[in-house]
Amino acid sequence: MATTDARGRFSLTALRAGRYYVTVSKPGYVTVTYGQRRVNSQGTPIPLGEGEQILGHIRESGSSTPAAAAYWGRSAVEGDRP
Repeated sequence: MATTDARGRFSLTALRAGRYYVTVSKPGYVTVTYGQRRVNSQGTPIPLGEGEQILGHIRESGSSTPAAAAYWGRSAVEGDRP
């Protein structure tokens, strides 16, 4: 589990190699998973190799749909800049 900074950025580090689903939730907002296209659909797993991390940014979508959240994630070898 991770929390964001004041700008909505987060990082998940010290993860084992594998496939990870990143899900974002906030009271009053729809819970979404990275890569999810529709409510109740499955998101996209993020594949990580040894020494990689997930970096992301969460922001409000700005749409008129009830409280949706949009975000992205990427993997990077530790030491790379996003």
